[in-house]
Amino acid sequence: MHIVSGLSSVKTAVITVLAVFIIAGCAAQGTRYLSVEKMTPPENTYQRTLFQQYLDLAREQAARADYADSDAFARRAAAVVDGMTVLPEEISARQLPEKSVKVLTSARKRLMRAFGHPDGRVRVPYALATAQTQFDCWMELQEEGYTPDEIAVCRNHFFAALSSVECDLFPSFGRREWVIYFGDKKDNLDDAAFTTIAVIQQLAQIYEDTTFIINAHADDMAGNYDSNQQLSQRRADTVINTLVDGGLHENRIVTVKSWGKGRPAIMTEDGTARPENDRVTVLMADPME
Repeated sequence: MHIVSGLSSVKTAVITVLAVFIIAGCAAQGTRYLSVEKMTPPENTYQRTLFQQYLDLAREQAARADYADSDAFARRAAAVVDGMTVLPEEISARQLPEKSVKVLTSARKRLMRAFGHPDGRVRVPYALATAQTQFDCWMELQEEGYTPDEIAVCRNHFFAALSSVECDLFPSFGRREWVIYFGDKKDNLDDAAFTTIAVIQQLAQIYEDTTFIINAHADDMAGNYDSNQQLSQRRADTVINTLVDGGLHENRIVTVKSWGKGRPAIMTEDGTARPENDRVTVLMADPME
């Protein structure tokens, strides 16, 4: 009888302890942000903005009784204070509607490109941090899917901040064309051509989004159609190889055309050659949207 009573007391004690833990756990869920509020914000503008905006998101989600997301945002804020690198949420982290995956994937790709810029967190700290937190806000609300107006707010804030970042870090180039001249029946570059290509390579490093169109021509009056076509192709190859050897990624060259004697710079009668027609043009421009 005494033994049974002892077991009963132990069982009662265990149940009581478990109940306390369960109640404490329920009370603690969604309140992580309260302890994060006591943390000292970083001095760095980028990190401080991330911390403050993630903390704001944690508060907002707690007020909506979305305790899991509130705690998730609070953990991100705390990680920033701890000096950890906090990346935008992975697309796979959320159960997203299929129709939203493509646009969010594209948006994150643009954001990660800005995130990877070596000067981004120094030159545009507030806008870059805002773009990141608003992307995560967009992701969270898109997963829920029942507040289209709020989704639009986060999405619009994200694109506004990202546009500001991209404008500063990846300025628009416009378009510019260079003409590289070749000697009669030649496919090698002279000093003037190397100087021109060096200028192109410098600009290509600054304006990383630009693409290139190469048009090559020949004006060998003693040659036939095929030989001029081949000569213009060799000239195109010479220019492309020189650009690529200098660091230009080949996939940025989107169009290459060898015209032979077609489309001369100066129209001439048959049998009359003009040095202006022995050329390769290099067009550098912002990509078409």
